[in-house]
Amino acid sequence: MLSSLLFVGLLALTIDYKSLSTVTPSVFLWFGLIGIVTYVIGRQFNYASIQRIGAVRASPLFASAPLFALILAVAFLGESINAQIVIGTITIIIGLYLVTTGQ
Repeated sequence: MLSSLLFVGLLALTIDYKSLSTVTPSVFLWFGLIGIVTYVIGRQFNYASIQRIGAVRASPLFASAPLFALILAVAFLGESINAQIVIGTITIIIGLYLVTTGQ
């Protein structure tokens, strides 16, 4: 987590260091708090799911993250959908179906 913080901090400094002077310390505090809380909660859910359904079935479900990234990218960033994205989405959904039904 510390290495990610250092990387993002250096990236922010190299891209637009002037904008960082307008950010208040409370903003940094909130970003840090959100990062810690989501990391801890995410790990807890991750471990609970592995305990509940097993590592063999949980791993493919974790690998479905690109599907959620696509949904968010289309909804919030205006990402366009092309044939490759449709094929990839269908493949992920079929894989999730096969894993969850045990076929």
